Amino acid sequence: FIQTLILGVLVGGVYALMSSGLTLIFGVMRVINVAHGAMLILGAFITYVLFQNFQIDPIVSILITMPLLFGLGWLIQRHILSRIESPEQTSVLITFALALIIEGILGAIFQTTIRSVKPDYATDAIVLASYRFPVTRLMGFVSALIVIVCLNLILYYTNIGRAIRATM
Repeated sequence: FIQTLILGVLVGGVYALMSSGLTLIFGVMRVINVAHGAMLILGAFITYVLFQNFQIDPIVSILITMPLLFGLGWLIQRHILSRIESPEQTSVLITFALALIIEGILGAIFQTTIRSVKPDYATDAIVLASYRFPVTRLMGFVSALIVIVCLNLILYYTNIGRAIRATM
């Protein structure tokens, strides 16, 4: 039970990071982004391709994947979402269509075969008192925790953060 709880908390930290992005998008822009999950999967497939074809470590690939997805998100916001008059109503349909497009393209390219990235440290674990803390999940949890703390510091202690909170 405790081992399952440990694994659940580690994965839950990553889910918390994903949901904070979704909450921020809805809170500031009033956009219900149904394509959020599809964008996450797109990032996972980009990481997979970088690992398989160029042997780029998944952690290092963040330096490539993050700017690519940021650029794609910016293009979507700039050329599609910013043109709608009532984002609360129309954003669901537009982002749902974007999700279907992204998922369709990914399905056409990668089919339905299960794929995974297995760097050398994929099976490593830290053992404390007979409980295993998988290194990959621990790194994901710590990274998510750092990003969430930084996001909160930005939102509460900077002028842009105050502006974002005022907009919400």
